[in-house]
Amino acid sequence: RTLHPIQFDIMSEKFIPGGSKIIITGPEGFQVGCVFFRPVYGLSSTTTCLVRKPNIVEFTIDTQDAKEASTPFGIRVMWTNPEFTPLNNWWRVDIVSPLKKAIDVRDYIPGFDITDRVEVYVEPTFAYLGEMNPLRVYFLAYTIMNQADFGNELVLMAPEGYVFPKQCQGFGMKLTDDNRAIGSSPAGYSD
Repeated sequence: RTLHPIQFDIMSEKFIPGGSKIIITGPEGFQVGCVFFRPVYGLSSTTTCLVRKPNIVEFTIDTQDAKEASTPFGIRVMWTNPEFTPLNNWWRVDIVSPLKKAIDVRDYIPGFDITDRVEVYVEPTFAYLGEMNPLRVYFLAYTIMNQADFGNELVLMAPEGYVFPKQCQGFGMKLTDDNRAIGSSPAGYSD
């Protein structure tokens, strides 16, 4: 698994004294790394980063870098995504004073779906100019595609000049464990 940057844009309605900590908790399965961490804007370059647990990172604001209320700032840090979207896919941000008192907390920040590549092969079944051409579409997803997730859908887009009927009819889906069609030509030869 590789590290990917995630930028957190944060603003509190409360004054944040210098020496405060910003604690970001990712969903289970995410892993944070302070390598290549950097304040993007609004924080001094002396802000520090410390990994508390694989999915919890703590940033300490410089003692001379207090933030007035409603001052935006951004932090960019590297994370490793889990293999699948976590069941409890929520992030949390805590801002804690140097005296360990909560200044601001935001939890249940919606996470994002984890997807891997989807291999696709489109096979024409009646490829004659100006005629209807039923297609067979083979796809192989490398991660679970939960049908209950919002936006988890297959969208088939044709090149310019091709037209789908306004009302889709006569289509069906069937499952197969035969992935030989993926990455092959219609004759079955590897591309």
